[in-house]
Amino acid sequence: MVISFVESSAVELVKTEGDVLYYRGSFHPDLAVGPLPFGGVIISTVLSAVAAAVQDKQVKDVIHLTVNFLRACVTAPCDICVTFVRSSKSFINLDVTIIQQNRQRIAAHALVGTLSDAPLDTTTAPPLSLAPGHPLSRKIPITVHPSQAQPVPLPPHWGMARSVCVAPDLLYDSRNKLKLRTRNDGSDPNMNGIIEYGGFLQFLHPMDTLQQCTLPVVADMLPAVPRLLPPEEAKKLGDTGYSWHPTMTFSIDFKHRIPRGSSYSTNTATIYSQCRFMTDGRGEYNVEIWTAPAGTLGDESACVEPQWREKMVCLATATQMALSMTGEASLRVGEKANVAREAKL
Repeated sequence: MVISFVESSAVELVKTEGDVLYYRGSFHPDLAVGPLPFGGVIISTVLSAVAAAVQDKQVKDVIHLTVNFLRACVTAPCDICVTFVRSSKSFINLDVTIIQQNRQRIAAHALVGTLSDAPLDTTTAPPLSLAPGHPLSRKIPITVHPSQAQPVPLPPHWGMARSVCVAPDLLYDSRNKLKLRTRNDGSDPNMNGIIEYGGFLQFLHPMDTLQQCTLPVVADMLPAVPRLLPPEEAKKLGDTGYSWHPTMTFSIDFKHRIPRGSSYSTNTATIYSQCRFMTDGRGEYNVEIWTAPAGTLGDESACVEPQWREKMVCLATATQMALSMTGEASLRVGEKANVAREAKL
């Protein structure tokens, strides 16, 4: 059964007390990694609560969101508290907390403002923007069209694997392997300890289109470093094959409103990530989320629009610190949390 990320991250207003709004949400057991909710769904729920809180305000677009994962959430209902910290004509600051079993699980801060439409060239760009056409404007870093990218299976313990289709750009797999075989003397910036991933993520539920609350799902579904290495190299790092990579901190900056039109897919995003450091299992990831051309992943009969790369837009950038642990650790945490939940019930 395909579960909707949008539907699962929806919230319901419970009560309002001055500048504080209380919402009710829930984490679906099928959108989980092992026994625990997928981090991207938790972040999407935070965004849904923020969007609901500012729906009648002059500014409504989340520009920045920072999330700290204090304790593991469980696949159960949750209480969300949204507090207005500061409001002006241009920006609103809000604090968000998620509580389960009378314990704070998530602490987040959101900055709300107004996003502009993505400029297509320098003539339509707002001031202080590196728009397409500028020699320093960044182009989409993916080298293949979605029709040429072949879907791959996701780990079996990823429950949300039934709700998405993922197709990597194999260039980055080749580059990572080349870096393993090449002595790094620091003289080549592109070979200096950068582990890369690139590809496409397509949502399978009809409700799941590209929107602010689904972009964190894309950003948080990138493979961790051990999964980007050959098994023998991952084993040298201490990876056992069945591993857990919980997100500890996560920040996302939204760049533009999501463009619509025949050149853009409504349910597929492009993802590119880099990891430069991994220390004591703590991986540092920098992620770019871009639009993708319309079409189905791996459909080689699809018509490829000329110069499609020129029209693609970066929608958001994200950074996160994720911890690499054994899969057994997630089972222990999940069992402990579920025992506490059942005791409360």
